[in-house]
Amino acid sequence: MLQLQVTDERGTVTSHIVTEFPLLIGRSSRAQVRLHSAGVWEEHAQIYLAESSRYPDQHRYVLQSVGQSLVSINGEIISGKELAVGDEILVGAARLTVSLAPPAQKRLAVHEWLVWGLLLLVVVCEALVILVAE
Repeated sequence: MLQLQVTDERGTVTSHIVTEFPLLIGRSSRAQVRLHSAGVWEEHAQIYLAESSRYPDQHRYVLQSVGQSLVSINGEIISGKELAVGDEILVGAARLTVSLAPPAQKRLAVHEWLVWGLLLLVVVCEALVILVAE
């Protein structure tokens, strides 16, 4: 999953984990990432998934400006460009840093109990074998 770390003009940092695409960035109430910094349009930019030309079963993240809005990635003004980890996006006075969200850890409690139960069963069986052999 994609993660955007947003730093506004006051230096306030917020983090957004992106789970649905297309993702709208702007001031609008429809925007999934709302920015209230100077220079941000109602609908400023969007991030969407596109199929990879080299690997059809994989996707890539693409940032595209909406309308005549200005967006830059790593200091280069773009209308659309593929995102990479570490990219810095400027949307008005806000800075967004692209990263991958940490993977969610699976709940392993059931598996742990099964393993401990099996170990206990082995110990009990070994103890019975020792008692019967005497």
